[in-house]
Amino acid sequence: MAYTRIACIILFNIKTKGNIAIDRTTSNISDMEEVETTLGVNSSDETIVTAEVDNNTNIITATATNKEGIAIITVTYGKYSKTCEVTVKDISLTLNESFYIVTGGESWTHEVQLSATLTNSPDPVEKLTWSSSNTDIATVNNKGVVKAGKRGGDAIITATLTDGSNLSAECKIRTELFGKIKSEKEEFVDKNGNIVAIPENFAVGTSDNVNEVTKGLVIQDEHGNQFVWIPIGDVKKSDGTIVNIELGRYEFNKTTGVPTIKQGIGSINSRVKIESYFEAIKDPEGHGWTLPKDLVGFSSSANSNNGFFIARYMSSQSSISTAMAKYDEPYWCEMYNNTASSYARTMYDMQGIESDLINSYAYDTVLVFIQKFSGYDTFSIGTPYSPSGNPIKTGKAGDVACNIFDMGRSRYCYTTEILDTTYNRKPARGGSEGPYKRIGLSVSGGISNWAKSVGFRAIFYLK
Repeated sequence: MAYTRIACIILFNIKTKGNIAIDRTTSNISDMEEVETTLGVNSSDETIVTAEVDNNTNIITATATNKEGIAIITVTYGKYSKTCEVTVKDISLTLNESFYIVTGGESWTHEVQLSATLTNSPDPVEKLTWSSSNTDIATVNNKGVVKAGKRGGDAIITATLTDGSNLSAECKIRTELFGKIKSEKEEFVDKNGNIVAIPENFAVGTSDNVNEVTKGLVIQDEHGNQFVWIPIGDVKKSDGTIVNIELGRYEFNKTTGVPTIKQGIGSINSRVKIESYFEAIKDPEGHGWTLPKDLVGFSSSANSNNGFFIARYMSSQSSISTAMAKYDEPYWCEMYNNTASSYARTMYDMQGIESDLINSYAYDTVLVFIQKFSGYDTFSIGTPYSPSGNPIKTGKAGDVACNIFDMGRSRYCYTTEILDTTYNRKPARGGSEGPYKRIGLSVSGGISNWAKSVGFRAIFYLK
């Protein structure tokens, strides 16, 4: 019988399974003994990690399962033994965005920088490959910068580690394309035959996902502020049917979402209350309510032009403290509605259009439009949107319908509706209780906690 003299160094050849990797500390057995023996190995918990030995190479292979935890690997050699604590962690690759909208075409464009992070790992992400499922829609370079392609639509951007683990992460990219900025007012006809008046200094969407009225036709200015057309009157659907939308103030059933008009433009000069104390006409008690700039002018324009424009997003603040309507920008809050109204009214100072804080006629009519064409019959009462936490950036809460963002449960929104009470309170809409919900905000004692969470949204209409 032969004896073998072995100088044994235990090496751990780490294998992975799924998205599991192993952190370990090297353990050594270094001794000599003229005995006929072989290496032995066992795991204290084989549901976490298993171990096996190759006595030809003296290599111990520890293999992780799909369960996180700690196990002790014990290696024996005759009367000698060594242990190694093995920690199994679920390591995954994540991106800073899971969904993002990029803009291309012939006017304002917008791209996004994607970055990857390893969770449960002290190691930085060093080597990645980036790929697009459709480069006609979205392209990505080797640094993760995603740009719009030549066609609108959705594509998947994938980041993959090149360290042999094959860990990957994805981001859904939506590409929207816009044409050139118009030098004068033009009529645009969508594929269903709906006519939209496009004001000068704006570009209309050219890709299918932003140029159909019933899905939300979008226009943008040279700075990327975007607005959606809200049609009034007869609207043609793709199947040839016609749906009528009437401009007015509505009540929505709190269970079914069904709208009932309470005040049309024929009674615009009358005092009509909704839910006992909300009005939209004047300030008889002299409280200094924020009223529409020109409610009669707005309603006349909306009906004669068969629609008006609403900001696609809640307002954000530009570097020069003007209101914006752009994607992925911090909400502009911490003000009362008279201040919000001032910013909305001065958003545009140009011939041909008039901007204002959204009034109750516009707000309610937008909800009717969404419920008729988005498929969400109960949108007004808050379903199906209920984002977790408190979203802080425009368009990032997931509440989008007919290309209009931030009207679900993401944020309260000031309107120019007034409260017929003896209290000095300001009205707002929406928030966690649903887009239709009307609330009153106290203005005593400075900026209240309520007001700190209330944003605002602009509309504009053609003169």
